[in-house]
Amino acid sequence: MTKLKMIKEQIVASTIKDSQDEKLTKQDLDKLMINSNNIGRFRLGKDHDLEKKSMGYLENFKVKPHKEIAGEFVLVADVYYSNDKPEEISGGFSWSINELFPQYKGKNIMAVFLPYPYYNSEEFINEIEFPNKEIGIGKWRKKSADLVTIGLVVSYAAILLAPEWDITYKSYVRPFLKKIIQKQNIFKKKNITFDYLQPVTHPSKYQFEVVFIHTNKVLVEPFRYSYGMAEVNNFIQQNLKNTTSRKINRIRMIYKSDIGGYKIWMIEYKDGNDEFLIDH
Repeated sequence: MTKLKMIKEQIVASTIKDSQDEKLTKQDLDKLMINSNNIGRFRLGKDHDLEKKSMGYLENFKVKPHKEIAGEFVLVADVYYSNDKPEEISGGFSWSINELFPQYKGKNIMAVFLPYPYYNSEEFINEIEFPNKEIGIGKWRKKSADLVTIGLVVSYAAILLAPEWDITYKSYVRPFLKKIIQKQNIFKKKNITFDYLQPVTHPSKYQFEVVFIHTNKVLVEPFRYSYGMAEVNNFIQQNLKNTTSRKINRIRMIYKSDIGGYKIWMIEYKDGNDEFLIDH
């Protein structure tokens, strides 16, 4: 195993105005700190691109006053990396915050989080609004602008991994995915595609994320996600059903055009290790 190098208390976020002319608050940093520490070892990613392998991990997040600018704050973390060029990993902590617009809070089973700059366009938000606000809309705020325009679809209905896992999917998830897909042409005009995040409850009663990484489409047909979730369920039942000592943080799913569906690409464990099931 490669011995990782370490940078102590690297600044990974701050309350200083960013390249998108937005500003995190200290409360935002506190939230990032809590969420990141709860994850365990936070993957060192790049460009918010889940198709790229991690270059290491971050841990021990803290919020501190900025040393040089009064009234500003920074989020720092210890960075462990394998790259020989530390300057290449300095921006590798890809923080993001999902913010529902106030009119949608507490009402939705699923939400669409728009990328910059579209979450600032009232005209575009009105164009995609769903009847009776049954699907939430909000911002996907990120550390920097994407090289491609990626949004995020989030399900708030957790799927319990069990023989009847598909009951929740068919009853609560699939109907809303269909409604989002019906607006596909609107998103395509803006070249917006989406990652899809589905929370899952492990048989040992803890939650982790299953992330379906974006394709060149906005979203694929719901049955293709269903096939992917079936694979996740089968893998857990066969390999990790009774494992509590090595908890999962996230499973990344990759779309394989040769089979027309999603496959498990990698499993991120809370201990900072990754397991790759297929080449990509």
